[in-house]
Amino acid sequence: MIGIYERSLCQSYASAYRQGILIAKTDDEAEALSIVESLTDDSYQCFALLEDGTVLDLQGRFPGCVEVVE
Repeated sequence: MIGIYERSLCQSYASAYRQGILIAKTDDEAEALSIVESLTDDSYQCFALLEDGTVLDLQGRFPGCVEVVE
């Protein structure tokens, strides 16, 4: 499952993830990127968190940004 999160520009990816600002879920990476693109605006940035902890946003992929603990 890929979670889509929202963060303000002053928040880190990790803090947005830990605070649980989950706004969508999907199983498809292409769909996740599409959701991120549609929800990102000037003051808030959405990102997808893949199951391996890789962050996916409009800037690209950032491996290991968030530690995902099951």
